[in-house]
Amino acid sequence: SAETIFDVTTLNPTIAGAGDVKTSTEGQLG
Repeated sequence: SAETIFDVTTLNPTIAGAGDVKTSTEGQLG
């Protein structure tokens, strides 16, 4: 789920592409 992805990328920002996913998720959340 998006929630899980967000949590994972937040805890592990070094994962490839995590930054992009986190940014996209935060953008959608406002």
